[in-house]
Amino acid sequence: MKSKFTYLFIFLFSVICTSSYAQTTKEAKKMYKNENKHNAVVDKQVHKKASKEARKDAKRLARQGYMVPVGKIPMEKQLERAWRMQYELTPDHTPKYLLGQANSVAGNQNAAKMQATNLAKLELVGQMESQLAQMIEMKVNNQEMTTEEAATVTSMVSSSKTLISGKLGQVIPVVEIYRQLPTGNFEVQITLGYDTDEALHLTKDAIRADLNKQSEGLGEKVDAIL
Repeated sequence: MKSKFTYLFIFLFSVICTSSYAQTTKEAKKMYKNENKHNAVVDKQVHKKASKEARKDAKRLARQGYMVPVGKIPMEKQLERAWRMQYELTPDHTPKYLLGQANSVAGNQNAAKMQATNLAKLELVGQMESQLAQMIEMKVNNQEMTTEEAATVTSMVSSSKTLISGKLGQVIPVVEIYRQLPTGNFEVQITLGYDTDEALHLTKDAIRADLNKQSEGLGEKVDAIL
């Protein structure tokens, strides 16, 4: 009798568990479906806004005499990509990409492009520095880092801008346009994109060794921040 009761209890328990699992799975699928539907709506809205802003910018820049180099995609498409990257977020709702933009004037187009590219990279590093500064401030407020340590890290990042800029890896060319000025010189506008997570890893790798030279263990503090 006891054995029959045990088997019955096991059977009922397994039925309950199976039913509970099925219900949980059903709810999870529903949440996933709703999330995908929401993301699709957001993507559609972003695409619509990006297209609208890109058309407006393209007309304005064309009136200013800007053109697209031979072999590059149309200006409007380049600008639309820039707008979309600006709006794109990670699952944590933080910007997925950093965008650096710069203009430069030189006697020929290639020289202006090179200068603008270098300036755009420095702009990217400047944004990386700003993000790091926000993280440091939060750590100091939470008493996870002293004010002296924070000052040392901030100073090191600021002085390492050129070094970090030279180590930028997979930079994404987003916009490249140019115009010839009445003086005969060329003005080139460059916009570069960089993955935010990769940017933070690069910043960490670039300054960790130098920080450890200044104060033992400080590099590990940077690892914790980033």
